[in-house]
Amino acid sequence: MKLDDWGKWTEWELLLGVDLNKIPNQPGAYLIAARKTIYRAHGKDQEGILDVGESKNLRERLKSFIGCANGNRASGHMAGWRYKKFNFNSRFPLNELYLSWHKVKSKSDAYKLEEVILKAYLEQHSELPPLNYKYNWGNRNA
Repeated sequence: MKLDDWGKWTEWELLLGVDLNKIPNQPGAYLIAARKTIYRAHGKDQEGILDVGESKNLRERLKSFIGCANGNRASGHMAGWRYKKFNFNSRFPLNELYLSWHKVKSKSDAYKLEEVILKAYLEQHSELPPLNYKYNWGNRNA
């Protein structure tokens, strides 16, 4: 999966090392990855994508993920909660996860971008990334 296929993404950065103040408090989509191969139902995900998300405020959404994933928050981000609850840290340590994001103009654009990425991932691997629990079926032609 190449990020360039979907436009201008940031370079991968360590999730816990990123300066949260440089993440825009604007709409966008993001990827959280282990950056190591994960075997999927069909083939290998060489980036090790764990979560594909979107938000009207990237900075706050990513703070929520980190807070839930490290156990400092009990709610606010389902993927972060799943990461903590199902002990993903034992296989994919939080301090070894990476982040990339793509700023867009609107919440609607962020939602569409997430849908495109999840659809491509599902078509390639016959399943969603491990921390994603739903697929946006809103536009079946995307």
